[in-house]
Amino acid sequence: MKLSQLRVRTRLMLGFAVLAGIVLLVSALAMQSLSRSNARFSSYLDGAAQRERMAVDIRSAANRRAISARNLVLVSSPADREVEKAAVTKAHEDVQASIKLLSTAMAAAADVTETDRKLVAEIEQIEARYGPVALEIVGMALQDRQAMAITKMNAECRPLLAALMKATHDLVTYEQAQAKVRVEAAAAAFMNDRITFILVSLAAAAAAMARRRTALSAFTPGAVTAWHWRR
Repeated sequence: MKLSQLRVRTRLMLGFAVLAGIVLLVSALAMQSLSRSNARFSSYLDGAAQRERMAVDIRSAANRRAISARNLVLVSSPADREVEKAAVTKAHEDVQASIKLLSTAMAAAADVTETDRKLVAEIEQIEARYGPVALEIVGMALQDRQAMAITKMNAECRPLLAALMKATHDLVTYEQAQAKVRVEAAAAAFMNDRITFILVSLAAAAAAMARRRTALSAFTPGAVTAWHWRR
């Protein structure tokens, strides 16, 4: 095999190697972009969205507890009392469980801010005062002390319930605002990745065309004729 043939083969092999490298580069960039998108989505699900959902759960359970406690004060038949007692007990347990889950999620999340900590601490502080009051009202109702239960409900229970509703609402509102910021950041990151991908693809196409011209330039009329006759 003559030197001219070796040069042609070397150029072709080099061209294929360059094209393979370009394909690998574009694929690596695409995988990196997908990985970053997945990380942003997972961070959102494990962060702001999760805290928002738990705050809603706390508010819902607290409302159920308040309604069941009120019903327990109003009903008179033993059967109805048992139903409302079970309902208020379950709702109280749900409140405690949801607050515990929220605290655990806060400790594990990487996107927690100082505002998150303050809002969650406020919820915990209000519930620490509200929970015993709610249970005391339940005890009064079960002991047929409805008048005292109503007085305590109006004087203590309702203001604490309103404070808890406000605290959970504030947390939900804040997490929704944080989620909006993260969505906008994710959109901006996607546009940056898209622009980078397009530029790399154009550069890859230009490199591929340059390698094609280099490879074709090896096939001079004399080289093509000599190669043809050797076949």
